[in-house]
Order: sequence, then structure tokens, then C-alpha cells
Amino acid sequence: MLFQNNNDNYTLKTNDNLQTIRPFSDPTFPFVITHLNMAQLSMPYIPWHWHDEFELLWVKSGTLTIGTSDGSFDLQQDDCAFLNSGILHMLKTNPDEDCEFFSARFYGRLLFPDTTATIAAQYMQPIQLAPELRHIHLSADNPLKARMIQLMKQIIQIYYTNQPGSELMILSKLYAFWSELNEYMQQYPTSSPISSLIISDHDRVTAAIHYIAEHFADQITLEDIADSIHLSKSECCRCFKRSISLSPIEFLIQYRVMEAIRKMQTKEAVAKSISQLSASVGFNNASYFNKQFKRFINCTPLEYRNKLLSESQNARIEKDFMDFFYAPVNMD
Repeated sequence: MLFQNNNDNYTLKTNDNLQTIRPFSDPTFPFVITHLNMAQLSMPYIPWHWHDEFELLWVKSGTLTIGTSDGSFDLQQDDCAFLNSGILHMLKTNPDEDCEFFSARFYGRLLFPDTTATIAAQYMQPIQLAPELRHIHLSADNPLKARMIQLMKQIIQIYYTNQPGSELMILSKLYAFWSELNEYMQQYPTSSPISSLIISDHDRVTAAIHYIAEHFADQITLEDIADSIHLSKSECCRCFKRSISLSPIEFLIQYRVMEAIRKMQTKEAVAKSISQLSASVGFNNASYFNKQFKRFINCTPLEYRNKLLSESQNARIEKDFMDFFYAPVNMD
């Protein structure tokens, strides 16, 4: 079965270097769609991360801002985006506005099982390696882009209808989408030139994030982070600011808060005091931890944990899951 009742689709899981891990219901068909309403999340953004899969995003309502290492752009209602494999990105919305969107992710091997084959070299690798195709904002004001949006909406509908032969229908739409991508590349070969500095910054920040992910619980400093990517402290700060508009220390704090949330969502952290929890993610001062947690999540760690433990809250979330998984998907 292509679509399964899997609540894990609501959880952003990453490995130790912020590469996102999302299990596929069928590993032999590496394709998954996640439906999210940002109002259901504890914060109006999904932090910086990356993954080897290609990603297609379609906004059903609201405005979704996509940040990448070379800038950000807004998706309005019915807009779509293509995110290439391996790029750092984050998603956010206005905290006062509901934003509902769908994210489809798939490995290149789904379309090109043999990456050494001529067809992969001709049609996949040029897109995967083209700096100007790191991301594409698709809106209906362009006929080519409008066709790609329509294909994405058809893929979503097929996925949730989940009829016999859905995999074949999704493959046919993905191949059609990929054909349009190749046409886009031919029409706009240098539409968004990417400088070598941006590419270098991306690689350095990704390496620094890997270091932070391995050592966030330790008392690491800006100098430690800079040394890990062989830069001075000042150049490391400039590199981060150019790429993700955060300083290395700001990113470290945000990462520690995300780790605290991840721990609080497991049984492991239920019995821990807030001071124990803060120490386990690298904060040596519980008061400072409370301040930073509230800065990002708009509530204290204790309030957040109580919300997780609340029977009424759990019941509401469970109802949201059941309504989504068993109700027809309304594309209008």
C-alpha cells in the first residue's frame, strides 16, 4: 500500500549532521508526501536541515517562506517549489497566519535506478549539479511553471486516493514533471546564477553544522566551531550570516532548543527536571535555557512539557491525525 496511517509524517527527524531522515513505507518505492498545517506545530517554522531526496512543495493556503543558503522566497497560495537534492533550507510562516502545504520527497533512483546509465547522465545529473537549479519558485504566471504545478497537484491527489496502480500513476506524473524541469533548464540556463562564494559558504556551513550536531551537548565555543571548518572566528560568523542569516552561536542555541524538544517528546525526558534537561543539551544555566526556549517556542519548557502531557491536547492532536488520514484530501 502506497499511503499508510503513519503519524511519524508529522515529525521532522534528522541524523547527526542535520540530514533529514524520513522512513518510506516501501523502501523499494522511495516516495513520500507529508501534509502539514503550520498552526499544528509548536513553532511557526521548520529549522535548517537538508536531505538527499528531491523535494516538491505545494501551498494549499497561506504564505510559506523558504530560506536557502542563497536567499529566501515566498510561496503564495497555489504556488509550488522545487528543491534540489542536498541543499540547506528552512521553512517558516507568519505566526498569526495558518499555512497548509504538502511536501513530496523522492530519491533520484526512483526515476533513474542506474545512475551510471546514459539516460541518468543526460536528464538527471545536469539538473542535480546545476547551481542555478538549486531551487525553483513555480507560480502560475508562467505556462511552463503552471504545468509543473498542475502535475504536483495531480501527484498529491493520486497519493491520497491510493487506488491500485497508484505507484505507476505517480511515476508517470514524476517523469512528466522531470521532463518539464529539463525544458525549464533549456529555457532559463542562467536565470539565477550562483556565485562560487555562495557554494563555498554552503559547504562550509554544512560542515560546521555537522560539528555542532556532534558536540552541542559540550561547552563548545565560537572558536571551536570556526576551527572545525578551518576559518577565523570573524570569517566563520560572516559565512554563517551570508548563508542562513544566523551567527554560529545563534544556530547552536537554536539547535540545543530543538534537541530539548526532541527529548521532551520521548519517555526518556519525562522524569527529568528542567535543569537536568537543560544540562543534557548543553545549557549550563537553567534560567538561560528557559529564556532561549521561550524565545523560539513562545512558552517555557515546563509549559511545553505540560502541554505534551495534557490528555486534552493529546486527544486533539489524535483527532487531527484521524481527520487527516481518513478524510478525503480537498485540493480546492
